[in-house]
Amino acid sequence: LKKYEASGNLIGIAQIKDNIGTLHYYLNDKKRSLKYNLESITLFQEAGYTENTIYSTSLINLGINYFESGDLKNAEKYFKMSMVINQKIRNQYLLAKNYCSLGDIDYQLKDYKSSESYHLLSLNLGKQIGNQEVIAYSNGDLGKIYLSKSLQEKNQKIKNFLNDKSAKFLEKSVAIFKKTQNIQAYQEYLGVLADAYTNQGLYKKALEVFKEHSYYKDSLFNTEKLKEFTRKELEFEFSKREDSIKMQNDKK
Repeated sequence: LKKYEASGNLIGIAQIKDNIGTLHYYLNDKKRSLKYNLESITLFQEAGYTENTIYSTSLINLGINYFESGDLKNAEKYFKMSMVINQKIRNQYLLAKNYCSLGDIDYQLKDYKSSESYHLLSLNLGKQIGNQEVIAYSNGDLGKIYLSKSLQEKNQKIKNFLNDKSAKFLEKSVAIFKKTQNIQAYQEYLGVLADAYTNQGLYKKALEVFKEHSYYKDSLFNTEKLKEFTRKELEFEFSKREDSIKMQNDKK
């Protein structure tokens, strides 16, 4: 970072700041992560470096930060900015992620029609580029949408149709996640699938799936606790290093 700052390389500074923001994100320091992400975006804009994958990814990182902090308005703003760029540069993978993220926002807002449209776009792109991750998440999120719609539906025939549709999409999702060994996503969507089976009246299947969901959830909890201890240690060492650099700068 110092090297790029000394040479006035705005793009280099922006990339490093975005990386630092990502580091703080994984250290669970969302406030610092957001600060560095915003600084990175500003520098990219000042340098006129805005129609490329690197800038688009930085916008996604910023959108995720806002989404996870509950600021859906700003999350939508930056996801859409990234989407426009990816449409221009034809980055189909990132565009699929944009659609998925925007669908997640609409799901949170209970706008299931718009959410479904975005996730269908993501699913179709995923199939076009053959990306199993995109296909799995899109199927899973569509399953969640149809399950939520079924819970609101009064007409029993339509309710049954939505329950069946939900289960089919979720089954496709968990099958891919199991195959690709994405245990975090696998256990998450297994929990939703258990709810879908319950709504269908398939209580035996629901119990079996829920047991598997609970097993992997508990396993991940223990793994996450270990990661948390490691993360706190890294955060402490990183903080010490930052304080040391600050002290050296103050002496100059």
